[in-house]
Amino acid sequence: MSHLWRMSGLFARRSAALVGLDIGSSAVKAVELETTRTGRRVVAAAAAPLPRHAIADGAILDGDAVAGAIRGAFDAHPFRTRAVAASLSGSDVLVRTITVPRMSDSELDESLYWEIDQYVPVDVGDVALDYQVLDRGTDGDPDTMDVLLVVANRGRVAGLARVVERAGLVPVVVDIDALALCNAFASNGGAGRDAVVLAHAGAGSVTAVVVRAGRPEVFRNSPLAPYLHSGRGEEPGSGEDGAFAKGGLEAPTRAASAAAQVAREVERAMEDCRADVDADPIDRLVVSGGWACAPGFTDMLADRVAVPVERLEPFRGLAAAGRAGDDLLAGDAPVAAVAVGLALRRSDER
Repeated sequence: MSHLWRMSGLFARRSAALVGLDIGSSAVKAVELETTRTGRRVVAAAAAPLPRHAIADGAILDGDAVAGAIRGAFDAHPFRTRAVAASLSGSDVLVRTITVPRMSDSELDESLYWEIDQYVPVDVGDVALDYQVLDRGTDGDPDTMDVLLVVANRGRVAGLARVVERAGLVPVVVDIDALALCNAFASNGGAGRDAVVLAHAGAGSVTAVVVRAGRPEVFRNSPLAPYLHSGRGEEPGSGEDGAFAKGGLEAPTRAASAAAQVAREVERAMEDCRADVDADPIDRLVVSGGWACAPGFTDMLADRVAVPVERLEPFRGLAAAGRAGDDLLAGDAPVAAVAVGLALRRSDER
């Protein structure tokens, strides 16, 4: 998929491998992968907690705290590269699939910036824009093509890059959570012909993506209620006692409330799909994020949606190199889904 922001081609030729860095509302997660003759393996995987209110709606409010957490994760684990692919999320990240007249990539580069107001209500001077051509010859029409359009606030992109640099790392790619999640799902054997809803439920928000035959079609991102957090603002899997720290609501009550909110987002995404009368029905729901690690969460979610529910295990089939990781490689693996999807990026791809 496309990147909102890239370093120069010179750097890309020098280092193709990237560390996937997911900065969530309660923790940072980092994953580095390498490709061997027998497949991919995990070089390092780490998570470090963030203080409450360091992140809000995907925006970094306390850059020093976030940079410190990133440094702590890198210093404590055997990461080999300082080159990073990070991602954005939140209400000001817009993703649309649009149909445009068939044209060359150079023509598309120019026309999108002139005509973006037809697709999203933004001032082109305030945004970073990127795209990926999905199909040339949409629905058998040789004169049109489908394009996945991604728009984010330019200041958010620059701010994320600055925090990564403050942590002593090199920001190479800025992507979005939803597309990184799709990448992790596809690498996990999920590129079949079925129709799937991916739902990444973290401490602060849920991202839902509908994927049909390997192609993302519907994107949703909504906040989760603040009372679902623990006293430390953590999600399950992101810390020593995660969202089930003492205080606040009892753990089963929080899990049930989170499941209800995730179910609503999934139902809305499925409803968006039903607008296409020719589309196949959704076959299953695949969940990731910290709430996917909560005891009983997937069962509660399955009780609320009309499709089978399973967890995304982003490290499935991957070997580990030496002392590669910690709990992220065990029961808390779904927390790292976005980080794994980002680690699968390469600095020399489109």
